[in-house]
Amino acid sequence: MAQSLLEHAHEALRRYQAWLDANHQLTQGIYFWAHPYESGVENAPRFSNTDESSLRDTRAFAATDFSSYVLLQLDALAQMAPRLDQAAEATAFEAKAAVLRALAPHPGRWRRGGQRL
Repeated sequence: MAQSLLEHAHEALRRYQAWLDANHQLTQGIYFWAHPYESGVENAPRFSNTDESSLRDTRAFAATDFSSYVLLQLDALAQMAPRLDQAAEATAFEAKAAVLRALAPHPGRWRRGGQRL
């Protein structure tokens, strides 16, 4: 049962990651919010004016918060893949995570497993 759950979760996350790469990634590799309300911080000044009568087009803003969530997801996918006998996929997700870490404005602050990178 645990293996079946792992397979199901891995496939869902893998497909979601592919969708994010196609629909929420800037050409430099950082991810962006497609709409201000996606972030969960609807009243954030970076997304609108104070009364929200004018929302900014967030598709051009590099969102380090969103990119950090994606980084955690890539790490999880890389850890899941070997348990599913998908070593090549694990290596690919690790490489993608390494590229994203290198793009971070403050790479020393990005952590994996509680350790400074």
